[in-house]
Amino acid sequence: MTQNDLDKKIEAFVEGDKTALRGLDLRGADFCGSDLSGADLRGTNMEGARLSGVNLTWVNMEGAKLRKANLTGAVLRDAILTNADLVDATFIGASLRDSILHGSICHGADFTNTDFTGVHFRGATFDEEFVSKPPIEPAFESDIDCEPDIDCESNIDCEPDIDCEIDGFDFDFDFWFVPQ
Repeated sequence: MTQNDLDKKIEAFVEGDKTALRGLDLRGADFCGSDLSGADLRGTNMEGARLSGVNLTWVNMEGAKLRKANLTGAVLRDAILTNADLVDATFIGASLRDSILHGSICHGADFTNTDFTGVHFRGATFDEEFVSKPPIEPAFESDIDCEPDIDCESNIDCEPDIDCEIDGFDFDFDFWFVPQ
């Protein structure tokens, strides 16, 4: 794709075509402070992109590559990040409220002070350090499937109507979070 073609796609997006950026190679792009809400970014390569403070509410980033992307302070409310590559991405102070991260690869991602309220992580993978000391507290757990090298039996608190609350867990099951 030529720069002229890319410029036309960006212009189409700005003029209201929410699908114009879908599947594009936007590695290293600077979107800081932009409003990409509602964008269809499925399959887009945004490796190393600068997305600090970006409004990504209702965005569909299924299968997107966000490796080493900076999403500090970004708002990803109700975002779809299914099967996204989030390796080494930075989400410091971001909001992932009510987002879906099924099957996402999150190794090395920095989620310091990230809002995980209502996030769904079925099948997402994280570093063992994150799994053993998550920066969030689960609201409830179900269908726990522990990896052999991670002690998922620690700090389990089960109640009759709630499956379990747990500290130290594998992300290979359905759960939602509440902020600490």
